[in-house]
Amino acid sequence: MNVSVNDFKEERECDFKGEHYSVRDNGAVKRHCRAGKRRRMLDDSWSFGMKDNKSGYLFFSGIGVHRIVAAAFLEEPDYENYVVDHIDTNRCNNRPENLRYCTRLENALSNPITRAKIVALCGSIERFIENPSILKSYSACDEKKYGWMRTVTPEEAKASFANWQTWASQHHDNPDYVAKPLDDSIFSVRTRSGRKLSPSDFEFGIFPPPEEPPVSPSTSSSESIEMPYIPHWPDYLADEKPLELHPTEQEKEPQQPLFLPSATPNCRQSWSTPTEFLCAPKNELSVESYLNQLKQGAVYSRNRYGEQTVVKAELSADKQRIFLMSYDPNAMKHWYVSEIYIENGNYIHNLYSSAFDEEGAEYHFCTMSGKEWDKPVPGSTYAD
Repeated sequence: MNVSVNDFKEERECDFKGEHYSVRDNGAVKRHCRAGKRRRMLDDSWSFGMKDNKSGYLFFSGIGVHRIVAAAFLEEPDYENYVVDHIDTNRCNNRPENLRYCTRLENALSNPITRAKIVALCGSIERFIENPSILKSYSACDEKKYGWMRTVTPEEAKASFANWQTWASQHHDNPDYVAKPLDDSIFSVRTRSGRKLSPSDFEFGIFPPPEEPPVSPSTSSSESIEMPYIPHWPDYLADEKPLELHPTEQEKEPQQPLFLPSATPNCRQSWSTPTEFLCAPKNELSVESYLNQLKQGAVYSRNRYGEQTVVKAELSADKQRIFLMSYDPNAMKHWYVSEIYIENGNYIHNLYSSAFDEEGAEYHFCTMSGKEWDKPVPGSTYAD
């Protein structure tokens, strides 16, 4: 099921790592433009983040979305070395009720699902503590372990948690269940034992308070050094950092001038070749009027190198931007993804990315508009 960034009940604001965010209780985040600074590519747009297939986490401009959500909805932890734990082990479920602060040891031992996974793969908790690197033998299963993770509705979150609880209590002696690819049946409202979730499950929630860990870690530096390193499940193979699908070029401060005059009045552009924008309204400044002109197949832009036709165009949730995919059969890279908005009395045409094929363009169109891409990341390139 696709989850919309606009399907939420509560919205809060927070400051995290020098940035100001708006955060929704469905796990969506929006980074605000810095006062007195130029707008960056990802500013002022809602997004669930981009999934890193090597770790399963969702990242927004290099920051784990779960950390931003925790900063907005959870109380500040009293221990600086706490990590943010996903209670249902779905790292793309960044709903506040699925997050908690805990130590790495608590994460491994006090979460019954996590504990059962470790037992399934290692044979026992004791064997794991003696040699945490034992889990590296399952490195080939990385993509399988994380592929099932995605953003979810509240009902799907509760159903998958119940399914994992059933497995943890009944089938934790089967390591294949941890390693094999999972599909959307994990989010079914019927548990794997066949029990259909009752209304009370959804009314009162099925996230229990964390159990007391079998081992109580000390916060004193002298004792914590002697404790074995317990990785944040299942981060035993890679650090919690985003896969760099592209350089952070889009986050650099833009060179002046950022947008140049185009060949059409009241239009500016982010590339140097003067370009006509044939669909831009001539007598008014209106994003919605511009969108009405961007019919499929219409000529969107023209310059000395060729012309682009409209493939599809959508209005952003706040109705302030147009997300556009266009096509030029004569260009080296045929597909283009752009955004259009109004600033200082001009239509701004900002080239977001270009791609060699349609799938690459679809990927960039999806991420630009704040939607989750649930397929392997194609090998297209970002625009300079």
